Amino acid sequence: ECSDTAVNSNIVVTNSFVGDFTYNPSIICTGDTVAFTDISTLSADSYLWRFGDGNLSASRNTTHIYNNAGTYIAEFEIRKDTCASISRDTLTVRPLITAGFSYSAPACEDALITFTDASTASPSNWLWTFHDGSSAAGSTATFVYDSAGSFQVQLAVVDSFCGTDAIQQAVPVIPVPFFYLGDDTSICLSESILLTAVQGADSYQWSTGDTTPSITFTAVPATVWATAFLNGCSYADSILINERTADCSFAIVPSGFSPNNDGHNDRLIVKTKRVAEYEIIIYNRWGEEVYRGTNNDLAGWDGTYKDEPQDMGVFSYVITWRNLSNDKFVNGGSITLVR
Repeated sequence: ECSDTAVNSNIVVTNSFVGDFTYNPSIICTGDTVAFTDISTLSADSYLWRFGDGNLSASRNTTHIYNNAGTYIAEFEIRKDTCASISRDTLTVRPLITAGFSYSAPACEDALITFTDASTASPSNWLWTFHDGSSAAGSTATFVYDSAGSFQVQLAVVDSFCGTDAIQQAVPVIPVPFFYLGDDTSICLSESILLTAVQGADSYQWSTGDTTPSITFTAVPATVWATAFLNGCSYADSILINERTADCSFAIVPSGFSPNNDGHNDRLIVKTKRVAEYEIIIYNRWGEEVYRGTNNDLAGWDGTYKDEPQDMGVFSYVITWRNLSNDKFVNGGSITLVR
């Protein structure tokens, strides 16, 4: 007779009637054919395999295919007369690798693009192949496209346990809003220069703070840069603008003066070069004219109006002048009076 059942580790033992089994391969991948082999010490009258996924087999030795990754408890039951034994083992079925990757977006022309592995399972080896035939290894790779367009990228991956896979996909590379501000140049203090970035961009940023496609620049010397943005991509350029002195004419109004009779900066005097004539009109904050002077007025403004000293503050001006070629210029600005 068989005595009561006792359980030791993964084997259920009934008296001395003990069943056991092995399986191969030891590392199981989804879709693999697994061979189950009876290694019991005694023969039996009947056999029953339970694979843990709802499937059964009554053969002494058998095979089974696990179609889904996961953890399964396989049972092997043998019977002889009134005796029975059930042995168990836990099987891990690993998933097949599926290749995949992502890249830094937007993918812009002339910008460094980073490709990152997004494969499933347990990848351990990577090979990136780009449209120009170049390649790279590792879970990440970088590439710079020197033109816009659609380019194929392939990633081949090897799993630590279960097979290989590869994927190829198109990467749309967006053109940058290219522009050229021009060669470095120089202008006279009285002149201005029109700088234009590319038309049709989404937005603009100039070193001057302007956000328009074009600006008119006068404050030399200076380095001016601009950045244009389009569809998330950007392009920047700069230009050095120096002051030209040869054959230049100008009429410069100081930004402030202090008419306090200390002998320093007591009068507002227009600085000119190669100017045939000029007229300057100064207004107070209410728009009232407080001074009008010309190139004949060498003394400049003393900060009074109708012989009354004006209060400290900011005054606006308009100056009209002609150079020796009789070209006419009109400029405006502000003056700070300090006492």
